[in-house]
Amino acid sequence: MQQHLPRFQMCYKNESRWQKLIGWLLWPINRTYMTQYTTVMFGKVYFPSREQMANWGPSQVYSTLRHEFVHLMDAKRFPLWFELSYLFLLPIGLTFRAYWEWRGYTQTLLVEYEQTGSISPNTKTYILNRFVGADYGWMFPFRKPLERWMEHTCQHIQDGIITGPYPYCAWGKETPSNSTHS
Repeated sequence: MQQHLPRFQMCYKNESRWQKLIGWLLWPINRTYMTQYTTVMFGKVYFPSREQMANWGPSQVYSTLRHEFVHLMDAKRFPLWFELSYLFLLPIGLTFRAYWEWRGYTQTLLVEYEQTGSISPNTKTYILNRFVGADYGWMFPFRKPLERWMEHTCQHIQDGIITGPYPYCAWGKETPSNSTHS
């Protein structure tokens, strides 16, 4: 990550005044922002706390960092659009946000496939529920198309079309075979 993002830092929400303020502002709509979500902001990855991260284990930390790496690279590549899409609290803004989140969760699926040789139905359901439910403010509340998108993405992972730490790029260079599948 630091090779591609020299200013990358890992931080903790419970140690950040800025994150505590955001958590307080989000409390009415998301009471677990400070304890259950890892967040990317301005080149930093904010884990909930050092203690919680220590309990995750290496596999979960690795998967989370791969997911967040995609967000950091997207923020670098599309700085205005990426940041603005996370600020909107309207369905149109949140469905655009779904595009960025799908890219991150594609990485989550890819890491599971790399580590186990398969993608579990539980992982698929967990991700689908994040999109259609309150966790992310119903950012893409259309379950059937999302299920088809999920199967399409998983198939592309299994077929080797989606690869690498940044699923739609070969380290910043678009490749026709996978540029539209993440």
